[in-house]
Amino acid sequence: MYSFLSHLSFVDTCFSSVVGPKVLADFFAERKAISFLGCALQQWFSGFFVAIECLLLASMAYDRYVAICRGAVFSLDLNKVVSIFYTAVIPMLNPIIYSLRNKEVKAAMCRTITRRKFCIRR
Repeated sequence: MYSFLSHLSFVDTCFSSVVGPKVLADFFAERKAISFLGCALQQWFSGFFVAIECLLLASMAYDRYVAICRGAVFSLDLNKVVSIFYTAVIPMLNPIIYSLRNKEVKAAMCRTITRRKFCIRR
Protein backbone atom coordinates (compact mmCIF):
# COMPACT_ATOMS: atom_id res chain seq x y z
CA MET A 1 0.00 0.00 0.00
CA TYR A 2 2.81 2.41 0.83
CA SER A 3 4.50 1.77 -2.49
CA PHE A 4 1.25 2.65 -4.26
CA LEU A 5 0.98 5.87 -2.28
CA SER A 6 4.58 6.85 -2.97
CA HIS A 7 4.13 6.24 -6.69
CA LEU A 8 0.85 8.15 -6.66
CA SER A 9 2.47 11.16 -4.99
CA PHE A 10 5.31 11.04 -7.54
CA VAL A 11 2.83 10.99 -10.43
CA ASP A 12 0.89 13.88 -8.90
CA THR A 13 4.11 15.87 -8.57
CA CYS A 14 4.99 15.16 -12.19
CA PHE A 15 1.46 16.08 -13.31
CA SER A 16 1.59 19.44 -11.55
CA SER A 17 5.07 20.13 -12.89
CA VAL A 18 3.82 19.73 -16.47
CA VAL A 19 1.57 22.80 -16.32
CA GLY A 20 3.08 24.75 -13.42
CA PRO A 21 6.20 26.27 -15.03
CA LYS A 22 4.29 27.64 -18.04
CA VAL A 23 1.59 29.10 -15.78
CA LEU A 24 4.23 30.86 -13.67
CA ALA A 25 6.03 32.14 -16.77
CA ASP A 26 2.77 33.48 -18.23
CA PHE A 27 1.86 35.08 -14.93
CA PHE A 28 4.90 37.36 -15.07
CA ALA A 29 5.17 37.79 -18.86
CA GLU A 30 3.38 40.48 -20.80
CA ARG A 31 3.04 38.36 -23.95
CA LYS A 32 1.20 35.18 -23.01
CA ALA A 33 1.76 32.76 -25.87
CA ILE A 34 2.77 29.14 -26.30
CA SER A 35 4.17 27.41 -29.35
CA PHE A 36 2.30 24.61 -31.06
CA LEU A 37 4.99 22.09 -30.10
CA GLY A 38 4.97 23.28 -26.48
CA CYS A 39 1.18 22.97 -26.34
CA ALA A 40 1.26 19.49 -27.88
CA LEU A 41 3.95 18.30 -25.46
CA GLN A 42 2.09 19.78 -22.51
CA GLN A 43 -1.13 18.06 -23.55
CA TRP A 44 0.62 14.73 -24.18
CA PHE A 45 2.44 14.68 -20.83
CA SER A 46 -0.69 15.81 -19.03
CA GLY A 47 -2.70 12.96 -20.57
CA PHE A 48 0.10 10.49 -19.86
CA PHE A 49 0.24 11.34 -16.17
CA VAL A 50 -3.57 11.30 -15.87
CA ALA A 51 -3.63 7.80 -17.39
CA ILE A 52 -0.89 6.59 -15.04
CA GLU A 53 -2.77 8.06 -12.08
CA CYS A 54 -5.96 6.25 -13.11
CA LEU A 55 -4.08 2.95 -13.41
CA LEU A 56 -2.49 3.43 -10.00
CA LEU A 57 -5.84 4.23 -8.40
CA ALA A 58 -7.42 1.16 -10.02
CA SER A 59 -4.61 -1.09 -8.80
CA MET A 60 -4.92 0.36 -5.29
CA ALA A 61 -8.67 -0.32 -5.33
CA TYR A 62 -8.06 -3.91 -6.45
CA ASP A 63 -5.45 -4.35 -3.72
CA ARG A 64 -7.96 -3.20 -1.07
CA TYR A 65 -10.62 -5.48 -2.59
CA VAL A 66 -8.33 -8.49 -2.33
CA ALA A 67 -7.35 -7.60 1.24
CA ILE A 68 -10.99 -7.28 2.34
CA CYS A 69 -12.78 -9.99 0.35
CA ARG A 70 -10.06 -12.61 0.49
CA GLY A 71 -9.00 -11.73 4.01
CA ALA A 72 -9.16 -15.34 5.19
CA VAL A 73 -5.75 -15.93 3.65
CA PHE A 74 -4.21 -13.27 5.88
CA SER A 75 -5.89 -14.48 9.09
CA LEU A 76 -4.46 -17.99 8.84
CA ASP A 77 -0.94 -16.73 9.46
CA LEU A 78 -1.72 -15.05 12.79
CA ASN A 79 -0.75 -16.71 16.03
CA LYS A 80 -3.49 -16.47 18.67
CA VAL A 81 -1.09 -16.01 21.60
CA VAL A 82 0.70 -13.16 19.86
CA SER A 83 -2.63 -11.53 18.97
CA ILE A 84 -3.85 -11.64 22.57
CA PHE A 85 -0.47 -10.38 23.79
CA TYR A 86 -0.62 -7.33 21.50
CA THR A 87 -4.28 -6.57 22.22
CA ALA A 88 -4.32 -7.11 25.99
CA VAL A 89 -0.87 -7.13 27.59
CA ILE A 90 0.76 -4.22 25.77
CA PRO A 91 -2.06 -1.73 26.54
CA MET A 92 -1.85 -2.73 30.21
CA LEU A 93 1.88 -1.98 30.25
CA ASN A 94 1.47 1.54 28.80
CA PRO A 95 0.49 3.23 32.10
CA ILE A 96 3.45 1.64 33.85
CA ILE A 97 5.84 2.80 31.15
CA TYR A 98 4.51 6.36 31.17
CA SER A 99 4.44 6.58 34.96
CA LEU A 100 8.14 5.67 35.06
CA ARG A 101 8.82 8.97 33.29
CA ASN A 102 7.36 10.87 36.25
CA LYS A 103 10.02 12.24 38.64
CA GLU A 104 7.99 11.49 41.77
CA VAL A 105 7.51 7.87 40.76
CA LYS A 106 11.22 7.57 40.00
CA ALA A 107 12.10 9.00 43.41
CA ALA A 108 9.67 6.67 45.20
CA MET A 109 11.06 3.65 43.38
CA CYS A 110 14.59 4.80 44.13
CA ARG A 111 13.79 5.07 47.85
CA THR A 112 12.08 1.71 47.91
CA ILE A 113 14.54 -0.34 45.96
CA THR A 114 17.96 1.01 46.80
CA ARG A 115 17.42 2.66 50.18
CA ARG A 116 19.11 5.84 48.84
CA LYS A 117 22.54 4.22 48.53
CA PHE A 118 22.85 3.98 44.81
CA CYS A 119 20.36 6.62 43.67
CA ILE A 120 21.53 9.05 41.07
CA ARG A 121 19.81 12.42 41.43
CA ARG A 122 18.96 14.33 38.26
